[in-house]
Amino acid sequence: MPAPITTAAGASWEEVAADRQRHRDNTLAAFLPSHFDHNLSTDNTLLNTTDIPKSILTPQDLEITEKNVEDLVSLLASGQWSAGDVIQAFMRRAALAHLLTNCVTEVLPYRALQRAAELDDYLAETGRPIGPLHGVPVSVKEHIGMQGLDLNAGFVSWVGRIAEEDALILKILWDAGAVFYVRTTQPQTLMHLETSSNLYG
Repeated sequence: MPAPITTAAGASWEEVAADRQRHRDNTLAAFLPSHFDHNLSTDNTLLNTTDIPKSILTPQDLEITEKNVEDLVSLLASGQWSAGDVIQAFMRRAALAHLLTNCVTEVLPYRALQRAAELDDYLAETGRPIGPLHGVPVSVKEHIGMQGLDLNAGFVSWVGRIAEEDALILKILWDAGAVFYVRTTQPQTLMHLETSSNLYG
């Protein structure tokens, strides 16, 4: 990941925000369905977007991403579904969700696919899952530290602060077999029920 543009280096807040949005868009690009109507993302007349995935995602992606987590755990732990297939479906759904609701700060394809492959290999070799959340996709709010990634809590002036290690909650989830696949937006310091961000809009 290239180093972010920061106010500490003399950039304006608008330049910092544009850089963060470019980074987000680059991570999303590989997972946007090619037949998606990009105009939907700017259509403010849409009050209910819950049916849109049915017209865009594949039947397999819908089946995977609409499973209850208890059923998903069982299918992953038994090897009926691979962690790789599941995480790719969730990344495509996250990309679509972002275009409809502006909810993503970045998708984590390299990390997620590497983790999924490790889980699939372990299950194939041992016949056992890694923990009770083996292969379950987990999204993470941006204010929760992920090693090597930006940790700004929605503050423009904090862009460029890089987490030195994963937060404890992420270590616990990782040990339980979870796969982190996307980071999501939040209002500054989580002080509102909805997000209005100088970084992401």
